[in-house]
Amino acid sequence: MYWFDGAFTADSEKSLQVCELLGSLIGLALSNQYIIEVPLAPTCFKLLMGHEPSLDDLKQWQPETAKSLQYILDYDEEGTVALEDVICRNFIMDVSHVAEDGKRINTEVDLIENGSQTPVKLSNREQYVSLFVNFEFRQQCKK
Repeated sequence: MYWFDGAFTADSEKSLQVCELLGSLIGLALSNQYIIEVPLAPTCFKLLMGHEPSLDDLKQWQPETAKSLQYILDYDEEGTVALEDVICRNFIMDVSHVAEDGKRINTEVDLIENGSQTPVKLSNREQYVSLFVNFEFRQQCKK
């Protein structure tokens, strides 16, 4: 199963040309009613139909990440440690980009304004998971 790597499409003009070529080939095959086997994630088709990605979609592509996000959603801090003290996460994403020289550069992207200063708490965990999933499937692939 394949998905688009945000680092691949982030800033490289050559990477964008490769993606456009792939899209053109798939479109040409479809328009000529030629069946080709392209093992894309089912979420690709869901997104093409205008539906929102969900945590279940992430489970198919990144099961360990989805399991961690499900832990955040299921966490019950009654009588235990606060969620923000357990996961120590803010509203940021760790992103890897490919520079023009081919080297990977790691950066942090805020999911909300001042995301690097906003901890994930019990009261905002649904928002964090939703923004995380949206970023993985939509935002990281935008130029």
